[in-house]
Amino acid sequence: MTGRNHMEKTQIFWGTGKVGRTILELWKKINMAPDFFCDNSRVLWGTKIEGIRVLSPEQVYELSGKAAVFITCSYYMEVKKQLLEHGMPKESIIVADSVSTELYRLSGDLYTLFLK
Repeated sequence: MTGRNHMEKTQIFWGTGKVGRTILELWKKINMAPDFFCDNSRVLWGTKIEGIRVLSPEQVYELSGKAAVFITCSYYMEVKKQLLEHGMPKESIIVADSVSTELYRLSGDLYTLFLK
């Protein structure tokens, strides 16, 4: 569904709640989806949301440098700090806040704006 080639980064939505699901719906409108979700809630690890597997934070840390993490929750400052403390490169972290969501709506393609 993502329409990406194998040279591009793995896309992860960090946050499985309302924000993550809203942005997922926006991406689906242009036939895109993240490769994974991630959440700090242990009960969600290994489950699927709309067919997309939820990873643990440790699994995401293992992808450092190979993944783009879209913070899709209201705890974006805490999650960004958590990712940076575990070695995720700053340029791999995208805060999907209201500004990013509006850019996405205007452009029709948030992925192109941030990862090209």
